[in-house]
Amino acid sequence: MRALFAIASLAITLLSLLLDHEPSSPDSWLCRRGLCRADQMFRTIDASGMDLANVSALLNQDPSNPLIWCTYAQLLSANGQGERAAEAFDGAVMLGPGMSPVLMRAANFDFAQGRQDRGFEMTRRILGQTDAFDQVLFSYLTRSGLPVSALAGTAVPPLPSAANAWFEWLRRSGSDTELRELWSWMRKSQLADQQSARNFAWAFWGRKAFATAQEEWMDWLGLPAGPERLTNVRFEDPPNGSPFDWALTPSPGVEIRREGGLEIIFPGSGNIDFSSVRQFTTVRGGRYRFSAEIETQGITTDQGPMFHIFDPAKPGRLSVESSPVRGTLARSWIHLDVPVIAGTQALEVQIERHPSQKFDNKIAGTLRVYQVSLLPER
Repeated sequence: MRALFAIASLAITLLSLLLDHEPSSPDSWLCRRGLCRADQMFRTIDASGMDLANVSALLNQDPSNPLIWCTYAQLLSANGQGERAAEAFDGAVMLGPGMSPVLMRAANFDFAQGRQDRGFEMTRRILGQTDAFDQVLFSYLTRSGLPVSALAGTAVPPLPSAANAWFEWLRRSGSDTELRELWSWMRKSQLADQQSARNFAWAFWGRKAFATAQEEWMDWLGLPAGPERLTNVRFEDPPNGSPFDWALTPSPGVEIRREGGLEIIFPGSGNIDFSSVRQFTTVRGGRYRFSAEIETQGITTDQGPMFHIFDPAKPGRLSVESSPVRGTLARSWIHLDVPVIAGTQALEVQIERHPSQKFDNKIAGTLRVYQVSLLPER
């Protein structure tokens, strides 16, 4: 018995040496019977080029390899054998359901051959596994011509990662309607959170869909519509990051604090150009009244802080400013009339300070804003 093992081992060794010296063709008798090494077959195919015959031989060597099945399917398709190619791709997907490159090659075939439903099944799987193919997959969905409402949950899985990736795609290339449909699906599917709500609000705002941005944001917060056009009017809450709350952007040489209102402190270190406090809102045509309860302490230079209200889409169409406040002012109210003309849909309310042209231009002192309001006049 030991002699037989030795003889068999010697025969295998001699066969291996023979193949090393003279590699057989992948479709040779030896290779079709699984007697060739895979690395030798790959080297031979790489040198001679792939065709159905040698890739078929590879499949005989490694029939459970989904990547080889994909290559075989692509060659079948290129040779006009669409039905056999579809069967080969389906087999590849069964062998490698968790291999995104395999699913992606199948998806490319499905969409190219009009197997749209099968292609949507592939996009759903792939988007649930990786973001590596997002751009190609979302382009397929766009070219399908189907509305977002028909693709959500079928071609795109109900996962926050996939939904947010789709949002990024539609934010750049989709329509307002598509964004609204996506946001509606995300909310119904419980995929939305505060961050995604902010993202949608800013996306609509950036498209100048001002009313939609504010309506969707307020609905997300569960706040009823009312006459007051500003929010967080006493600065009691930390800014929520949306267009419709205060942005308190850090500014060199200025300290901004929320303590019983808003406190802006100029330490006298420079001739500061300041515009770091602002909030957006939407309006309709008519007259509005802006009010602010303020107090100042020791504001130096001729250019003190002021309120500036303007149309962010076209500042030349509407722009009103309060007088710069200087010195020390007891707690009191200031008011501004804001005439909104046709075409203006949004306003930006901003606290600004422009640089002084005078010699004593380093600004020091404190502005306190206790509360603000922007109301339509009856």
